[in-house]
Amino acid sequence: MTSELITNNPDSTASEQYVFAYTPTSGSGVVTNSLVTGASGTVPQLISSITLQEKASSMDSWHTVRTVSYTYYNGDGTDNAGAHCKRR
Repeated sequence: MTSELITNNPDSTASEQYVFAYTPTSGSGVVTNSLVTGASGTVPQLISSITLQEKASSMDSWHTVRTVSYTYYNGDGTDNAGAHCKRR
């Protein structure tokens, strides 16, 4: 995980940070397909979630405001992406 600290106002002790989580590059949860592995390509490391956290002062603990999670489909038909993609 990595994070980016954002301080909104230089006169304030309040802070926000975005915490990024990434998909693994090996083992369970890897996002890839046969075109990547067949070409001996590099498995992509994609963002799996981003969490916005904030704290009122440097003495406070971080608390989560919102988390967004991402789902990726590998495009080779083995992930049932067709069942999730519906035409409206």
